[in-house]
Amino acid sequence: MKWPARLLAVVGAFALAFGLCGCSASAGRSWEVSNGSTSQRDDGAMYSYGSLALTRDSQVYFVLATARGTGNSYAGGEGKYQGELHASDGVKIAWSCTTQDGQSGRVAIDNQEFDLTAGAMFLVSTKDKSTHVQQLKIDRAQLQTCSDVKKLLGVLKANPQMATFLELCKASE
Repeated sequence: MKWPARLLAVVGAFALAFGLCGCSASAGRSWEVSNGSTSQRDDGAMYSYGSLALTRDSQVYFVLATARGTGNSYAGGEGKYQGELHASDGVKIAWSCTTQDGQSGRVAIDNQEFDLTAGAMFLVSTKDKSTHVQQLKIDRAQLQTCSDVKKLLGVLKANPQMATFLELCKASE
């Protein structure tokens, strides 16, 4: 095979390989999870909560916060995640989030269905062993901040619509 034909064959093979990689809806996308729980003292009170954030291309598209949460388990990838929230009272809550674009999709928390376009912030509490879910639509900058479990407290304190959840996060001393 002559030099130009070889070059054409190699370039064609690379073009085909890269073209096939682009066929997937999530090709070239970076899907990640941040997960944790914390207890923080602030203004004389102790707050305890867990959080889980899902990101696509470094942009947060889903935040799940659990009052007095002790952690979260999860599995999945490529915009399809599921797991379990763990509350300090021993309650475990099943959840799932499915999206192709990081903007629209379906969320289920304890058999309750939600549309991701109606808000990407979910506050979950298990007061009296009953699951309560509050879905909120907050701006992208605040949502981004919520992906850091240590910074979430500041967002909770700054938003009046999160006041009830914030009170549920207070740990008895």
